[in-house]
Amino acid sequence: MPAFIVFGRVLFAVLFIYSGLTKLLAIAATAEFISAKIVIPGMIAPYTSQLETVTGMPTPQMLAIAFGGLELISGFMIALNIGTRFFAILMIFFVAAATFYFHDFWNQPSPENAKTLIDALKNLSIIGALFIIAGYGSAPRRMEPVYGDVWGSRRHGVTVTFPPLSSIWVWPALRPREARICCGVLFGTPGKHG
Repeated sequence: MPAFIVFGRVLFAVLFIYSGLTKLLAIAATAEFISAKIVIPGMIAPYTSQLETVTGMPTPQMLAIAFGGLELISGFMIALNIGTRFFAILMIFFVAAATFYFHDFWNQPSPENAKTLIDALKNLSIIGALFIIAGYGSAPRRMEPVYGDVWGSRRHGVTVTFPPLSSIWVWPALRPREARICCGVLFGTPGKHG
């Protein structure tokens, strides 16, 4: 099971690594695409003009470098399981913003918006996978469910021992075992344990 999770996380991160590299290797094209879709709000325009003066680059080019770098670094960090939860949450916001600005199917006429809608739904699926990665995180192995004691890491609930079924042959998965049950988590009422 852990090998599947590691393999899946690395395969998932390839998307961000590739996307970040393509943005960084074609900064001019990326900047042109960004300038066509994103309009800098008037209230932050003085700050962006100061940044343009300091860096000597237009705002779309700075955004292209920032977006490419963000995707590349986040992809590597998720693949290497370093700060996984943080980078997954960061990418949730990034993908949601990218979907809003670059896959705006609601602003397009009906026949042409089908491809953009599919792209937006793909991004929604990516956000779902990022939520799974963020929920799983990069906890120490003893805390991760696939490595052992799932219930021992929780601090709430009660311990219940299931009765032995010694007179009946059962599958190994159904043998007597202990489980921690927390009604607060089960029913969504934190603080009330049963």
